[in-house]
Amino acid sequence: MRRKNYFLIRTIALLFFGLSMVCCNSLTIQDPSGGLDDDTKKEAGILLMDFDKGSINSNSTFNRSLVEAGSSVALNSQNLDTNSFILKIVKDDGSVIYNGLYSAKPSQIKLDAASYEISVNSVLFDAPAFNKPCYGDKSTVVIEKNKITRLSLLCRLVNSGVKFGFTPDFKKRFPFYTLEVYDLNGVADYPYSESRYLFVTPGDITLKMRKGAGDDAQRVIIARKTLMPREVISLNLHSSTSDQGGGDQENYLTTGISLDTVSIRRSEELIIGKIRDGSSREMAIYADQMCNYVGQKGVWVCGYICGYLTTSSLVFEPPFNTETNIAISSVKGVVVKEMCSGISLPTGDIRAAVNLKANPGNLGRMVYFKGTIVESYFGITGMNSITEFLLE
Repeated sequence: MRRKNYFLIRTIALLFFGLSMVCCNSLTIQDPSGGLDDDTKKEAGILLMDFDKGSINSNSTFNRSLVEAGSSVALNSQNLDTNSFILKIVKDDGSVIYNGLYSAKPSQIKLDAASYEISVNSVLFDAPAFNKPCYGDKSTVVIEKNKITRLSLLCRLVNSGVKFGFTPDFKKRFPFYTLEVYDLNGVADYPYSESRYLFVTPGDITLKMRKGAGDDAQRVIIARKTLMPREVISLNLHSSTSDQGGGDQENYLTTGISLDTVSIRRSEELIIGKIRDGSSREMAIYADQMCNYVGQKGVWVCGYICGYLTTSSLVFEPPFNTETNIAISSVKGVVVKEMCSGISLPTGDIRAAVNLKANPGNLGRMVYFKGTIVESYFGITGMNSITEFLLE
């Protein structure tokens, strides 16, 4: 009788526990060698998983910025159901344990005690696409016998967004062209009539102008940019030549940057026409284009001073303790090392005038250098053997 009562009580307890897991929208992972009876429960490894309550904030600056910009992207948390997210569980040997809807997951998944990578994403994103922001999170957990591991997933925007504007003079000068946007995984057309955000894989993107179609199409690279996760930018394209007979304009880049905890919004002006080749200070190569000129000597580059480099990071706030190098970027106010290029300051007048340790007021100033572009300097593209400079 006692044995029957024991099994009845245990069955009711297990049923209640299972229901509580479903109600909490969480996932229990159990080692296959572990049972729930007294003899084997000590072998169990359990993972409890749920979404962080602040994962998707409808009041975020990122959401507001897209609404203010006229985007039709629905980013309000009321429109994002975490049950529709894609859950993927991969063991450390590469085997996929689960890959499907979060809402369709079993209440219990039996696993060996091992290391697992767990990821969730609001959509499947693998190529440039309009109005397709992807929220997600990824974490590695170790399932151990006789231990409970709790995982809270904080979902944030994981891809990047870009929107282009074309001035009338640009469209008039290039009437038969179409802008192509390449990321690491694909390409998308961005016609002059388009006004939506194009979401891309973070990293390097390449902009090309295409004339024609098929095998006879002609393509010209006009710019390369580096986008970080959660970065959203607006990029306006101008022509460098006036149609009113005013002659060539000096190429320039004006930028404004606004930072918040959810996204980076940036607006830039990009001049297309005369190609900068670094042959003179007026034709100086922008910092984000230096990677295309590695090995060239006696060329001019320009950028905003963003800080100085260490082996692991960019130091962008005082106090500045190094005088041997600075970092420059095409964008004023950058705080990410990978978006910069490094400048090795030679001893003498150049170092004395430019370094941030002695001249902290140089932070944010535009600077021009003439020297040799090298592939790696503190892990990023750089310049050494500098012979001339100019601070604006």
